[in-house]
Amino acid sequence: MTEVSGFMTLKKPELMAVAKEFGTDFDEAWTKPEIIKAMEDDGVYWDDYQRFVKTVDDENERLTEETLGEASHTPATDEAEEKEEEKGDRILIRMIRKNPTYDIRGARFTQAKPFAFLEEDDAEWVIENVEGFRIALPKEVRAFYGK
Repeated sequence: MTEVSGFMTLKKPELMAVAKEFGTDFDEAWTKPEIIKAMEDDGVYWDDYQRFVKTVDDENERLTEETLGEASHTPATDEAEEKEEEKGDRILIRMIRKNPTYDIRGARFTQAKPFAFLEEDDAEWVIENVEGFRIALPKEVRAFYGK
């Protein structure tokens, strides 16, 4: 088994929660090495878990900053915003798949952040060619982020 040491640091209830989050089937009577083996068989490794945790932590931090109003505008961020506006029409897409993370056309979707903006052409391609994505409704975005 590869990457066992990282998962072995988790307590069994934590490991089972991670396995469930990543969609790995297992029996609760299994030992930690058996659960880890099942996760590996599903292609889930310690690095995947670390990226998932970092993504969730980063999103929680961003939402906290927005809620507290700590996000400040500097000339550098204003320039970046202007460049974003110049790119063209962007569409807000929602992932309704069960994947913990899904990277496509330059956007990263997670269960913690199932919404992402895509250029109009990319959004159209994703919706037409990949199951589990659709245009986000404003009311569901407000409901998800609590606004």
